[in-house]
Amino acid sequence: EADWVTGHLRPLVGLGSDMAAGGDSRGETFAAWRRFFESLGEERPTVLVFEDLHWADDGLLDFVDGLVDRATGVPLLVLCSARPELLVRRPGWGGGKANAATLSLSALSDEDTARLIAEHLAQAVLPVEMQQTLLRRADGNPLFAEEYIRMLRDRGLLRREGGSWRLDKTDVDVPETVQGIIAARLDALEQNEKAVLQTASVVGKVFWLGSVAAIAEISAWEAEERLHALERKEFVRRDRRASVAGETEYAVRHVLVRDVAYGQIPRVRRADLHVRAAQWIESLGQDRSEDRAEMLAHHYLAALELIRAAGGDTAPIEEPARQALREAGNRAYALSALESAASLYAKALELWPKKDPAYPRLLLELGETLLWMRNEGALELREAAVLLLSAGEVEGAAEAESLLADVHWNSGAQEVAGKHYERSVELIAGLPETRATARIRAGAWRADLLANEDPSLEEGRRILALTEELGTTEEILNARITLGLGHAYHGDPQASIIELELALDQCQQANSHLAARAYLNLASTHGTAGDLRRSAELHREGLEVARRLGSFGLERWLAAECVLDDYVAGAWDAAIEGASSFLEQRGDSAEYMDHAAHHVLAATAAARGDRRGADVHARVMPARGREIGDPQALWGPLGVCARLAHEAGELDAARSLVSEFASALAAAESFQIDVHQLDGFVAAAALGLGYQLGGHLAKAAFDSPWVDAAAQISEGRLEEAGETLHAHEAHTYAAMVRLLAAEFAGRETPGLRDAIGFYESVGATAYLARAEVLLRN
Repeated sequence: EADWVTGHLRPLVGLGSDMAAGGDSRGETFAAWRRFFESLGEERPTVLVFEDLHWADDGLLDFVDGLVDRATGVPLLVLCSARPELLVRRPGWGGGKANAATLSLSALSDEDTARLIAEHLAQAVLPVEMQQTLLRRADGNPLFAEEYIRMLRDRGLLRREGGSWRLDKTDVDVPETVQGIIAARLDALEQNEKAVLQTASVVGKVFWLGSVAAIAEISAWEAEERLHALERKEFVRRDRRASVAGETEYAVRHVLVRDVAYGQIPRVRRADLHVRAAQWIESLGQDRSEDRAEMLAHHYLAALELIRAAGGDTAPIEEPARQALREAGNRAYALSALESAASLYAKALELWPKKDPAYPRLLLELGETLLWMRNEGALELREAAVLLLSAGEVEGAAEAESLLADVHWNSGAQEVAGKHYERSVELIAGLPETRATARIRAGAWRADLLANEDPSLEEGRRILALTEELGTTEEILNARITLGLGHAYHGDPQASIIELELALDQCQQANSHLAARAYLNLASTHGTAGDLRRSAELHREGLEVARRLGSFGLERWLAAECVLDDYVAGAWDAAIEGASSFLEQRGDSAEYMDHAAHHVLAATAAARGDRRGADVHARVMPARGREIGDPQALWGPLGVCARLAHEAGELDAARSLVSEFASALAAAESFQIDVHQLDGFVAAAALGLGYQLGGHLAKAAFDSPWVDAAAQISEGRLEEAGETLHAHEAHTYAAMVRLLAAEFAGRETPGLRDAIGFYESVGATAYLARAEVLLRN
């Protein structure tokens, strides 16, 4: 675990990492950081303070929110300070979390403000009229009162006398705002001191002695003397440690002091100072330059905006500005700060000449970032593919096509995705094998596998060998997991289990978030082969691993699988609760595994007599499954909707759905039958159409209890099918076919009492009513 945590901490201190960004990597990165903080808490009680969170980007807010939500079992206090505007961005900040509280700091009362003033003046009392005016203007803001006292000192109106201060003049104006007081204090400074403070304000709230000297074009000695004077007057403070080697670090005491000083600089002068600040940062050398990339980009952007506003010529700084923006984007991407990376890449593109050879690659980087951030970027990737190909960068064009395929695959447009995967492989034909070509081949092979296109197992082995030679640890693990899945698709579930167990072991050794994917596929193979209990155990274990390692997408998928496990095993209340929670958590955006939640909610609602509720969930499944086009997202929904339509007396609709299912089986060269597809066989049998489906079972990839049960149902051997399903703990389906067997017989049959016992345990009132009719015959 230490290597995993260290790998994700390294980029924070500019040491780089071989951890891949993209996909679920942000969740894994957050999980590693969270584990680091938890380990501190394990050693001793730990307090983390996050100041001024209203300035944080969304990535940091997500991390802090997740840290509080998920860190458990250690003495860890997370203290955050922010202005109220944070709640405009995040209205639910801190709400609904266990062990979380929000404290709103109200303005100081007049009495507290007066006491604050007295503390600063060592018990001196201001004249009554002045104090009343000050209290009214301060309006409970302690900074206002403090800055006012400092202004009196700066002007020499407060003189120390004994242990307190004496006010020499009583008719002093009280500015209207704290900014006004700060401005008055700045005006009282000597000109060279004010110039140094303004120079420092360009660098930021934190600055360095060398930066001030270089930007102001004065010696380090002069800069230090002036900063010492500003420190004595409480404008700046010197920090004991510096974040730039060999430099003395300072900070402006309050950000408003920085803002007022910065605002007093004329725009043209301000632009020049930003350029000088950027040049000073560049002068620090290339060592750990990625640490300074965002700061460098900030100064160039500020200079560009100021020069444009003044109608000046930005051409001289556009080239270094766009390079800085791109490097800052790369830095943000490495830290999985995808929102920041996308913004920086987009700003770099605005400055990048389209005819420049680097333009298509930058477009590719932006498209990939948008893909991992919110499954967008199709326009950028499409343009990048065209430009890279026309520039002769065939491998780059293939990468763009492969990423474009990922966008469509994730959106559920599998047919479109398949064409782009195919195009990506066509482009790399004949090219030397590289890490990129191995990754492209792996993506296309996996897509063909999941689409039942029957790709060569030998090709899967070759891709794994290539990836082991050229790829990262994550790419190797992905290729091995896919190969393991391929064995099952090619009819050898035992080989699949062996390969996936090896992949899982390697994932656990690497502490990779891909362990969750290995668990998912291993569970799928066990479940399809007939071991539902082991499949459910692996789903639960995988879900915990996905949560621990921050693999949000796989966490959602595994949560949906657990819902199906509960439904099949007869834990209907848990299944309903899980399905409802799954749909609530996804919000307005559709997800691949929605069909699992709708399947459970539709089936249980119908069984409990809620036909309207069943229709609500049944209505959305087939259309979404057709849109996705993937057998595992379509065949199960077709079957359950056909069965429910038959039960509702909608026979034409039921026949149409069974026919569509039969056509899908007919079109596939080979397929796997899992327990969730048995609804279709039950519906076909109920309609007298079992032969339409049963005739295709010879194409099943391998024999399993579910293939046996499907054949038995199709041939009308329902009691036998019930025994098969019961023996393999598919209790919901065992009861289903036993009830159908009794209805076909028109009387009580050997398995009916077992079905009734099951339906009593799950509250299936509608099916109990049907069974009671048979008992009376």
